[in-house]
Amino acid sequence: GSQAITGGSYRLSATEDNNVVKVSSDWRKSTLDVVVRVPRSANLELWTTNNGSILVQGVSGEMQLQNTNGPVTVESAAGPVIAESVNDVVSVSFASLSGVSATSLTSVNGTLAVGLPESASVQLHLDTTRGDITSDFEIEVLPSQPKVSRTEDRGKVEIAVENAIIANVNGGGPVIRMKTLNGDIEINRTP
Repeated sequence: GSQAITGGSYRLSATEDNNVVKVSSDWRKSTLDVVVRVPRSANLELWTTNNGSILVQGVSGEMQLQNTNGPVTVESAAGPVIAESVNDVVSVSFASLSGVSATSLTSVNGTLAVGLPESASVQLHLDTTRGDITSDFEIEVLPSQPKVSRTEDRGKVEIAVENAIIANVNGGGPVIRMKTLNGDIEINRTP
């Protein structure tokens, strides 16, 4: 009789060109763990699909992180973060906000959590359709200012109105945008 042959073939490659390192794999059978050590100030663009997870620790450079069907976790960040997940959690904690410009956290079906130092001064733009918003900080909610946009293309006109909760923590500062469709938003204090 026939017998199943276990294992699998895959390709993992790492290339460097002009101080940019690209790591990629075609492994689809299960997960493949890749651990990369980078300088603290490195800029990162990371993405994975289906049952993978992204974990970044102690990086102060700019980060663009995207995961489909898995979580995105950033610990002790000190730079701007753009993170997106479909169907899972996005969790970002900041060690410092001194080098941070705007940050954006997005999920379709997952909770968004941001951890801030006690003395953090930020402006939050919060938007959840089917979730709760909680904060460990005293926040000042600013008056609502809906944003209206109009686009025209080949005779088609689209008008969109978007309204988010805008709130200051400790007087405001860099913008942290958090938007989820089916998830909660949590603003936490980091130790």
